[in-house]
Amino acid sequence: MAAGGQSAWRTTLLSAGVLAFAGMGDALIYVVLPLEAAAFGLSLAWVGILLSANRFARVLLYGEVARLGIRIGPRNLSIAAAVAAIVSTFMYGLVESPWLQLAARVVWGLSFAALNLTTLAYAWGDGRDGRSGARMGASRGLRQTGLAFACAAGAWAAVAIGPRESFLLVGLMSLPALALALMLPKAEPRRASEERVWTRPAPVDVYIFVFGAVIDGGFIMTMAAVLGEDATPEGAMIAAGLSWALRYLVVVAVAPVSGFLCDRWGATRLLLAASAAVVAGLAAVPLGAPYAGVIAVVVTRAMVDTTAPIVAAQQARGEVMIAVSRNATWRDMGAAVGPSLAGLTVGLVAVGPYYAAMAAILAAATLWTARAANRAQ
Repeated sequence: MAAGGQSAWRTTLLSAGVLAFAGMGDALIYVVLPLEAAAFGLSLAWVGILLSANRFARVLLYGEVARLGIRIGPRNLSIAAAVAAIVSTFMYGLVESPWLQLAARVVWGLSFAALNLTTLAYAWGDGRDGRSGARMGASRGLRQTGLAFACAAGAWAAVAIGPRESFLLVGLMSLPALALALMLPKAEPRRASEERVWTRPAPVDVYIFVFGAVIDGGFIMTMAAVLGEDATPEGAMIAAGLSWALRYLVVVAVAPVSGFLCDRWGATRLLLAASAAVVAGLAAVPLGAPYAGVIAVVVTRAMVDTTAPIVAAQQARGEVMIAVSRNATWRDMGAAVGPSLAGLTVGLVAVGPYYAAMAAILAAATLWTARAANRAQ
């Protein structure tokens, strides 16, 4: 693993580039599949299964992926994950069976788990040079550029050449991921860690679970742009692609700043401040300022997503890769549980009280995390 200086920045950017290219197929599927399910021979029920399958695969196997990375080294894990991600993207466009589509999503879920961990590990380095937060923020920002491009360009391709064919095009565009992975520095394999992911969660893990449940549940489901009935299918596709692209571009802009501030101000302090801003954004909706509230949540959400892994890495008592994988597992659990809970409650409660409740839940989690941080000092 690179220790610092130019070498650390080079491996940070290379590993982030791998994920930027490898993740384009996954980004596109969220745009295309809900609107073009029939073109893939899928029911809406199958669409829901496919869009969540990758998260459940990660929740179950993040720890095993982390231990594999420790044993074979981050470079070898990145190469294998890049190949698997490219294959899964081509499968989206080629296979007919829903079960094979499901297999492709599981393959992608494990690929993302591997690449997410290796990008964070390369960016963190040894954590002693005072620039790890800046590198982790820059890494996260760079990762999102490929996803934003895939959403915008892939949506146009789905309209121009067809939904299945767009995945074949994006699969070809993902090939540089393998070339970049091969350029990563070799590292000596180490004995696999006996440390477990499924242990008592750290306070930051509990917090990120609640955050994922609230934001990826109620907020995303209720504030996603709803197209008018007069919109054409082509217009809906382009609008969906641009909406997802904008979401990624916010991270591109915010993540590097977040990482820099973590080094200068402290990651835990920044996480709590960003969380307070998210709470304020949620509370602004029932208080009559919905647009300002949504903008605040979207921007500061990107800050929380960037900062939480840095806090987990800083607080690691053993292997950093295990600590980060534990945090990512709880994040995915929240993101998987949240939409299900929101689906049962959205529509039963008016928007104002619903957002007030979400703000209260996240505020409680933020205060509890702040109290735990004070006790740890």
